[in-house]
Amino acid sequence: MGIGLLGLFDLSNDDKIIDKLLVLALYEEFTLYVIVAVLKYPNGNDIVFRIAQKVDGWGKIHAVERLEPTSDEIREWILRKGCANEIMDAYLGLECGNKGNLIGALRHGSIDDELFEGISVIIDALLDEGPVEGISVYEYAEEALRLYLQIASEHAVTITQFWRILNLQDWLINAQIAGRDELLKMCGNIINKESWREMILKILNSSDDERFFYAYDAAKRLNMDISELIFKAVKRNPVKRCGYLSIVYKNPEYANELTKIYEEILPLDEMATGMGDFIFAESLTEEHLCMVFVLEELKNYPKMGEKLVRTALKSPVIRERNGACIVMKEWCRILNQDLQTISPDLFSTLKKIVDIEVNADTKDNMRELLNITPE
Repeated sequence: MGIGLLGLFDLSNDDKIIDKLLVLALYEEFTLYVIVAVLKYPNGNDIVFRIAQKVDGWGKIHAVERLEPTSDEIREWILRKGCANEIMDAYLGLECGNKGNLIGALRHGSIDDELFEGISVIIDALLDEGPVEGISVYEYAEEALRLYLQIASEHAVTITQFWRILNLQDWLINAQIAGRDELLKMCGNIINKESWREMILKILNSSDDERFFYAYDAAKRLNMDISELIFKAVKRNPVKRCGYLSIVYKNPEYANELTKIYEEILPLDEMATGMGDFIFAESLTEEHLCMVFVLEELKNYPKMGEKLVRTALKSPVIRERNGACIVMKEWCRILNQDLQTISPDLFSTLKKIVDIEVNADTKDNMRELLNITPE
């Protein structure tokens, strides 16, 4: 309310007030209120431009949506930096395409590396019409994509830029757009360069590389056999790379070796702190998240990783206890045996905690494993 009142008076020449508003605008929960207030000032658009350059989440989305491209400087920034944000680039794809005069920049053709990156983000955002309208309502869609691919054939050099070309190819396969076949051919000419596969392998050999996901996803879409590289990457950093376990656990040898590693490196005693009703762990958050991924794979390997399953049963995180129950149920199904036969130790652990289980659904799962008739 207080911020809104500041819009009732022209305070645009009061530098102290403007500076304080700019500070408030850095807090995403206040950004929109500041924008609405300052837009009533004669120089409000310039202030919104200053705000847009300093925020990255919903605040940036609100700012760019209300920013008018009244100067070449603003239009240039919109093209180069305006679209990327921490929420979802798609929210600003159409805004930036129109306000930044995307088609004009593509027609001009004189594009440096930074501008190409910004344009690539906008094109990719336009294709994702999940949250808002994008490419389907963009007036120059076919021409923009054609010009973009012409430029990309020379400018695309990073794995993220290659990944966006793959996104465009996937979109074109089912698209209803003029020149679709020609656009697909242009995508193929870029994608089929052997240098991309060499780059992917190089990145995957460095598990700490921040580009790892893009290389992994690109390799998967190109049907490259990368299971050994992913296995080595997970071994180098088992907790950080736990999100890739679904790939490597398909190999029983990899699964066995990694399970032993997790039993050694995870602080099992510290994770098994007893009953709780937490959705997420209060501490050791990465380790607890890792446990969830491991449990998802252990269900396919009866009797493997019993130490991990026992730890999960004693975790304060509900989904870990429930995950452990799912693992044991699947073991029983695969072996066609009851839990007591498969693992007397896990059966005994379960008997000790079933009565204190605080989650009703998880308790039902435990009782089923113990062959206890529902009350």
